[in-house]
Amino acid sequence: MGVKLLCILVIAKQQGLSEEKRMDLEREWIGDVKGTDARVFYGKEIVLIDGGCEFRDKWVDGWLLPVREAKRETECKLISTHKLSEADY
Repeated sequence: MGVKLLCILVIAKQQGLSEEKRMDLEREWIGDVKGTDARVFYGKEIVLIDGGCEFRDKWVDGWLLPVREAKRETECKLISTHKLSEADY
C-alpha cells in the first residue's frame, strides 16, 4: 500500500490536485484508509552491535510523507539561504 500512496501523493503534487481529489484517489486505489498500513521502504542503515554490524531496513509511515517532505523542503530552503548549516541538518 505504501507505494500506491506514494504514487498518489506524487501525482497530486505534480498536477496540483485539491485535497478532496487526492482523497478520492486514495479511496479509489487504496480503499478504506482507516487502519491501512502504508509503510514505504527508503533505504538501509548500518547498526553496530557487539563489535560487529548489521544492516537494517529503513521504513517510513507513508501517511507521514507529506509532513516529512514539508520539513525537508523547509530545511533545504534554510540551508540554501545559509540560515541553517548542514551540520544542524
